[in-house]
Amino acid sequence: MFDIVSYFTDPILRAPTIGCIAMAVSSALVGTLLVLQKRSLMGEALSHAAFPGVVLGVSIAAPFWPQESEGFGAILLLCAFLFSLLGIKMIDMLQKHCKVSSDAALCFILALFFGIGVLIASRLQVIQTAWYRQALIFLYGQAATMMDRYLPIYCLLTLFTVVILTVAYPQIQILLFDGGFAKRSKIKTRSIEVLLTLLVALAVVIGMRSMGAVLMAGMLIAPAVAARPWCSHLHSCLWLSSVFALISALTGNILSVEGTRWLLKWYPDWVFSLPTGPLILLVAAGSCFFSLLFAPKGGVISRLFKRFSYRQKILTENLLKAFWKQGREAAIEVKELQGMIPFCDWLLFRMRCLGWVRRKTGGRYSLSAEGWARACRIVRLHRLWEVYLVEYMSQGIDRVHRSAEELEHVMDEALEQELERLLGDLTADPHRQPIPTRQEGGR
Repeated sequence: MFDIVSYFTDPILRAPTIGCIAMAVSSALVGTLLVLQKRSLMGEALSHAAFPGVVLGVSIAAPFWPQESEGFGAILLLCAFLFSLLGIKMIDMLQKHCKVSSDAALCFILALFFGIGVLIASRLQVIQTAWYRQALIFLYGQAATMMDRYLPIYCLLTLFTVVILTVAYPQIQILLFDGGFAKRSKIKTRSIEVLLTLLVALAVVIGMRSMGAVLMAGMLIAPAVAARPWCSHLHSCLWLSSVFALISALTGNILSVEGTRWLLKWYPDWVFSLPTGPLILLVAAGSCFFSLLFAPKGGVISRLFKRFSYRQKILTENLLKAFWKQGREAAIEVKELQGMIPFCDWLLFRMRCLGWVRRKTGGRYSLSAEGWARACRIVRLHRLWEVYLVEYMSQGIDRVHRSAEELEHVMDEALEQELERLLGDLTADPHRQPIPTRQEGGR
């Protein structure tokens, strides 16, 4: 068994683990805002726009600083950040002055800057192979080789991101959900938008060393997408996306180390090690699929369950009406019901468990007292709706049955009382059929 504490104390494992966690948290925070603003492609564009800065940074820093020094890493991060800012400026110019749509401008800058970076890197490959390999680290990421000297920079940048978002949280919240009110309230919306974009660039710079320009956009979006189905408030979405990101970073590091050890144990000649960055992204993607499937509000499974429950409720109430039409003491054979109601056997079993029907000899069923009360209520609601549609909505008598058939299943107590207040004490519907009383419906 592995020791999780060692990932924070071991001299070799400590830097990749803490550095990836810092990267993941900062990416999740700003990525949540990008997703809510529907600007997810911004992270992809800026991560690729920063790559030429990395290549130029390597060319500038390598002659003066050793590759293991803090100055070398600082120059690379600074150049990457400056090129990200240049990418932001060019995107803004294309949108404002050239009237290019936002998605077209983002894609154009993404391809342009990345092409420039690859062109410069191909030249480095010929003249300085060691520099070229260093640039590739920031293209594809190499979390496993991170050193302790990187941690203060990454942790400070992550802390800076958290502090800025905390201080500007009220203005950001207003801007995200009510831009018109933000402008009327004299909030400097343009300054907030620029600030958010700068934070995106900062998050990209933080993550390029561990994830690389190619995968960085995924870490901006995946934790936010995973958190969104569980939350209905901005602050909870920010916190939960950070938790998903932290778990993804830690799990990705553990899978990388322990998975490689397992492979070497069973296959000693194995020369391939599991890369940390892709595993982190795969874990984050897995959390997305989990949330999209199982989140209680917006998950696919929960929606299917709600749809199944509603369909079952409709069929059950239709079966109750079928019993009601035969009379209170009438006993009906299953064969008669099977032709009218789908899944009749299952519905009768469920209604027996709930105590709404009784089974009699000869395979016949009849309503219990509670079942009769529920049947009276659903018939009452149906016929009250017909009266309402005729008197208040001016629908023809011959067309109200189908509408009432759909509306009767979504009624609650408050809506029923409101209908009774509007319509008064009625005894018959527009078709001159009797309306069961409220007492018959058990209310």
